Order: sequence, then structure tokens, then C-alpha cells
Amino acid sequence: MSQPVKVLIADDEQIMREGLRLTIDWESYGFSVIGAVSNGEKALRLCEEETPDLVITDIRMPVMSGLEAARQIRAMSRTDAQTVPIIAMTANAYEEDVSQSLAAGMNAHLAKPIEPQVILDTLAGYIGSKN
Repeated sequence: MSQPVKVLIADDEQIMREGLRLTIDWESYGFSVIGAVSNGEKALRLCEEETPDLVITDIRMPVMSGLEAARQIRAMSRTDAQTVPIIAMTANAYEEDVSQSLAAGMNAHLAKPIEPQVILDTLAGYIGSKN
């Protein structure tokens, strides 16, 4: 059996972080949530320590936004810094918000509220042969 795909969740709303952890049976889909953090700075730190296979992040968070975290992840020296999928998960769904996400280095932009199946389908599109 292959290794689980390591997922990092970053959202400043605890109810979103916990909701994502509890509403999706991550393990049965081959994922392992390695962390659920409240801001981009913590997400960046965890990326340095744990090297997640996927990052799901809110855009607007205190301390460091998801946009800035994505830019800094892309600038890291880790070998997969340019290819690790980063998915925006945000209430900001205007075309300008999507453009900002993509310009910051994110791969996809999902508007809240998000159905668990949409998240799983989106992530599945990025894991390819990992799962």
C-alpha cells in the first residue's frame, strides 16, 4: 500500500479547520492531515518541517495571508517547492480573487462553503500517481 498523501490545512477559523478534519474521512481516500494551522506563518513553518504533499489554505488570515504563504512556499529551497499543489479555500470568489490566488502560485481556488466531495475531487486531480 502506498504512503498516505500528507495534507496541510491553514484557516484562521477554528470551525473550518475542525470541520474539514471531521467531515471528510481523509484516511479512506489515502490522505493524512499532518496539520491544521491558523495562519500562513504557521503553514510556512510546517511546510519547512513536514513537507506536505498538498496545502489547502484560506487567503485572508492574520499574521500572514494564504497568498503570502503560497509565494513563500514557492520560493523555498525544497525540491518540490514549485510543484506542491496549493489550493485556495476562501469566501472570496470574485474573478480578481482567483487571479490573485493563481498569481501567488496557487493551483486552484475553491469558494466557501465547499462540499467535502468537491475538496476530495480537487485534491485527487493533483495527487496523480501518489495515491
